[in-house]
Amino acid sequence: MTDGEGDGPDSDSGFRSRGLARLRRAGRALYGVAFGDRCGAALFLGALAFFGLYWRVGVFITDTYTVANAAAAVSEGSLSVDRIAYGPASGETPGMVVAGGERYGRNYGQVFLALPAAHLLRGLALVADLRLAVVGLWCLSLLGCFVLLGRITGRRRAFALAGSGVVLALFGANLAVATELEARWIPLAALQLSSMTAAAMTAVLLYRLVRRIRGRRTGMAAGAAVAFASPVGFWAPLPKRHASVAALVVAVAYCLYRTREAETAAGPDGRARRRDRRRRALGFRALAYGLVGFCAWIQPAEALALLVALVPADLLTARSTGRRELAAVGGAFGLSLLPFLLTNYAMSGNPLLPPRLLPRYAGEALSPTSAVEGPGRGTGALGDGSVDAASDPLSASASADAGGRRSAAVALARFLGRVGATAIDNAGLFWRFMARGVDALLDGDRLYRTFVRSGYVDSVAPEDGNEAISLSLLESMPLLGAALALPGHLALRLREDPGRSGRSGRSGRPGARARREVDPTPARAVDLFSLAFAGVLTLLYLPRLPLHATVTVRYLVPAVPALAYLLTRLEPVRSAARAWRTMAWAYAATVLVGGQLLLLATLLRRPALGEAMQGHALLALAAALCLGVWGLSTASTARRSDRLGAVLLGAVGGVATAFLLLSGVVHFSAAGEFALPAVRVVSEALSAA
Repeated sequence: MTDGEGDGPDSDSGFRSRGLARLRRAGRALYGVAFGDRCGAALFLGALAFFGLYWRVGVFITDTYTVANAAAAVSEGSLSVDRIAYGPASGETPGMVVAGGERYGRNYGQVFLALPAAHLLRGLALVADLRLAVVGLWCLSLLGCFVLLGRITGRRRAFALAGSGVVLALFGANLAVATELEARWIPLAALQLSSMTAAAMTAVLLYRLVRRIRGRRTGMAAGAAVAFASPVGFWAPLPKRHASVAALVVAVAYCLYRTREAETAAGPDGRARRRDRRRRALGFRALAYGLVGFCAWIQPAEALALLVALVPADLLTARSTGRRELAAVGGAFGLSLLPFLLTNYAMSGNPLLPPRLLPRYAGEALSPTSAVEGPGRGTGALGDGSVDAASDPLSASASADAGGRRSAAVALARFLGRVGATAIDNAGLFWRFMARGVDALLDGDRLYRTFVRSGYVDSVAPEDGNEAISLSLLESMPLLGAALALPGHLALRLREDPGRSGRSGRSGRPGARARREVDPTPARAVDLFSLAFAGVLTLLYLPRLPLHATVTVRYLVPAVPALAYLLTRLEPVRSAARAWRTMAWAYAATVLVGGQLLLLATLLRRPALGEAMQGHALLALAAALCLGVWGLSTASTARRSDRLGAVLLGAVGGVATAFLLLSGVVHFSAAGEFALPAVRVVSEALSAA
């Protein structure tokens, strides 16, 4: 445009170029918000491709039927489960509840999160075969990971060519053996796809959090450990809530760190700069509480545990908590609770009564019940014959209005009383669980079976077919053996700063207020939150553990990213992660060579499921023990054992990855149908061998 009127010959092209520029800026902003940088995006796509290797479309645990049927109902526009799409025709499955003569599922937050994936799969099914669409999505994820790795390493052409060849070969192999995937599996597949996405985002968020504290390499190691070497990776392709809650836990920790980071950021003292930092800190603080409220829509008890951990970590490390902060936090928390409250009200008429507290559905015939009294529905009109409506219509109308208002007030009072009583009951129930958890801490055998060595448990194995298929937390994530480096970490800190433990906690500046005992730095806030959440979640579920069908103590999976973060805070672990090449080679050798040896041993011995799982358990314990011995030795030899620590971290992570692959492709291959046809052929060949 040359005259500023917008009617020149180049006006359309200029408008289009400006529009494209805005789209590119919006895309870059969305990319940064979601992944942070190329490393985060590569980790996300790589995790999705890895989970796809053992993605089985089917039901693994019986209560999955309930969530899957709820997902099918919601995708058809109904909260109530009118049609049984999966499982027994009666609909009598664990977790199915009844209210108002209707069946309902649970975990509706997880169900609604899966709606975009369901619409995506349905849209793809309209233009292509559903099976090939799934294979195509997996191949695109793998190709994107190759391209991003090429850009990160500066070898774009080599990685692009290699990735294109590998992806084309894999797509052709899957195409040659592809079978039909029925459209009725779309709601269940959408649940699984959303769970895998949540697990991948858990790794990305942990990477971004640790990168800000320890650097990019340690952040990538932490994110990769959660995706490829932890129970989060095991449960990622399964339609359970655990991966979604784990992602929310890391997101809350990340927001808490960004809040404290903005509060303590050093920079120019201009008014605009200070206002911008305060606004950023308040935004992340409100978002943290908003994520807690959204978690209640998925699992209320775990959301309450998240809140109990967040509040002290936030208040003890915040620089200020005034009316403005409380209003923003309370508003965000209240708004985020709306989906949870509205869903409960639509089902039971009580916004604080979640599906888990409703009566269980036992296959009885459904019949509508009487409507709940509400404002304007009561019977509080006069009804005593004192007013003659025919002789005095105005008086009758006024009396009816007054009666209607009294009826509405009474109904509202009853409703609020019922809601208040439910809130008190729910709080009491939660604290009773906490008290039982404290009592369970005195049960040494329970602690040992849950955290160290599971094995054959008399009270659990009969329900699992008399096979010991459940692993302890350490057996399912042997990297936690590095926690024994804590004594060495403390010794090193005391050696470097002997006066640290004797500080009074007060600032040396004149006139400064006394500091709190808790260090208010950003990382310390996340440390406190992570420890508190892991502790509260353990107390919440410990009385029920060990339990059948947990496989990897699935109730504690949301705490796994917090535990992985705490490992990165140990100085010996961070020092070992500096030798990232050594760690990467040790990991690759363990997966590629050690994994094949494990597979060969499985084919030769032909163990039962319980024997195979316990073989992995013993191997994981041995690996964790080696890592723990190294950790204990770091108090005196940390500076000389970094390379050994890198080898051990890589090898132990490789042991966990081999377990994920073998359990998904070999041990549990009968549960469901593989999403990738080529993996199904490989699994069948191994089973036949």
